[in-house]
Amino acid sequence: EQDQAIIKDGKAFEFQEQVPMPDGPHDYLTNKVPLRNADGEIFALCGWAVDITLREQALQSLRESEALYQSLVEQLPQCIYNKDRQGRFLYVNERFCRLTGVAITDVLGRTDFDLFPRAAAEKYAEDDRRVLEDGLTLHLEEETPTMAGVRFVEIVKSPLRDERGEIVGSQGIFWDVTDQRAARARVRELSSAVEQTADAVFMTDRAGEFTFVNPAFEELTGFRFAELDGKTPRVLKSGEMGKEFYHGLWRTLVSGAVFRGTIINRKKSGELIHCDVTITPLLGEDGDV
Repeated sequence: EQDQAIIKDGKAFEFQEQVPMPDGPHDYLTNKVPLRNADGEIFALCGWAVDITLREQALQSLRESEALYQSLVEQLPQCIYNKDRQGRFLYVNERFCRLTGVAITDVLGRTDFDLFPRAAAEKYAEDDRRVLEDGLTLHLEEETPTMAGVRFVEIVKSPLRDERGEIVGSQGIFWDVTDQRAARARVRELSSAVEQTADAVFMTDRAGEFTFVNPAFEELTGFRFAELDGKTPRVLKSGEMGKEFYHGLWRTLVSGAVFRGTIINRKKSGELIHCDVTITPLLGEDGDV
């Protein structure tokens, strides 16, 4: 029927077919063309076939690889994008769209100037210029407008290269670090308060060895932190407190409770000091001391 159709219509025909072979099915690209005599009449057909099995296998492997890559970048918790040399978005993943609040159809083919305030777009464009012209990989923390307002993101921007290694665009991966920044700020504030308080503060690990003392502690005891490396609060024992006192102290702390009381300690100079203390056990995420 196919041959009859070619003869009737006088048109060449190309198709792909799979042919059983001893080593398994092979893919062929087949062409058939009508042959004409001097009067232009079709008197025969000419056909040829090219084995494209290896090509089809390579294409299938490429399709599977691309599907795997697509699945990976869509499942990542980070935002990912690719741009061409003109700054036009070629690809963004779903996480990018969720963070920025922009639909993928409104992103592809557009630039930062179409999507973000001018000041932000100019900053992004300057980063892209450095990546494209100098081949740099930039690791930055920057502000970015999102559907939830301005957020801080950590971002890695790098060149997008073709198979010849030529830079054809830029690519980036970024993630929201606003909450982490706020947590770091709180830690800095707490650290500053502990450093500046007039009360002596110290911390130990589970083995009881010093991990931190503040300036007020150094001033009170005469010990510098460097001198306390690998040591425990036993260096302050005066011999004035009985064993039962310390046993009770540790039972309280191990139970997760706060100990409050008065301890007679000994300074580095040997001078005895009476200290009103509050010792609080630090609990890990599992609730253990």
